[in-house]
Amino acid sequence: LYEPKFSFDTSDQYKDLIREIRQKQKRLIREKKAIPPNKEVLIGESKREGNKFVNRMTKIALRAFNGECDAITSKVRWNNIDRMEARIERSMDAINKLLEPIKMNLSYAYHSSKIEELYATHEYLEKKHDELEEQRRIRREEREEKKVLQEIEKAKKEAEKEEKLYNEALEKAREQLGLLSGEDLDKQQDQISKLEEQLKVALENKERAISRAQLTKSGHVYIISNIGSFGKDVYKIGLTRR
Repeated sequence: LYEPKFSFDTSDQYKDLIREIRQKQKRLIREKKAIPPNKEVLIGESKREGNKFVNRMTKIALRAFNGECDAITSKVRWNNIDRMEARIERSMDAINKLLEPIKMNLSYAYHSSKIEELYATHEYLEKKHDELEEQRRIRREEREEKKVLQEIEKAKKEAEKEEKLYNEALEKAREQLGLLSGEDLDKQQDQISKLEEQLKVALENKERAISRAQLTKSGHVYIISNIGSFGKDVYKIGLTRR
């Protein structure tokens, strides 16, 4: 199981860390601490020519090592972090063998910063992936909720339309009661009873639609821990819908 080297909450924090690591690497190069120079090298008994040769070799070695580290870091994934670290180690050994004749080598500080950048990049990519998944989940929930609300709104409008029709029909039927008698009156009263029952159903449908709309805004708050993903003493607070 991969154990995180850092414990940032957002991918932006990892980006800032990677930027700081690269600034540190530039500083080490600028201060000649990435590959400490051997000032005792002579070319044709000339110290000046020896220094030129050392500077050229330093530039070539750094260009080669940086290029390989960049290529390795760009390929890091959740399942190959150990292999990528081993490749940086092999690259460092190869560069040091080239520098061995002039008694120079890549410094521990520079090598460590490359390993640190590798792990920071790996965790940045993982955090970025988690954030994208979370955004997709939120968008999926929002689409689902929007769809449900549209269906509920449609059901509510249909129930309101039915309510209006039954109210109008009831009003007409009641107005005609006074003009009828005998069997016609009984039939009209039966019709009114049916309309009242249908109106009751329409009102119940409307209330049900309103209740369902309210349910989309309710849910359960949950709190979880996951040491493998979040680290120790870090908890996620979430909310389920409906």
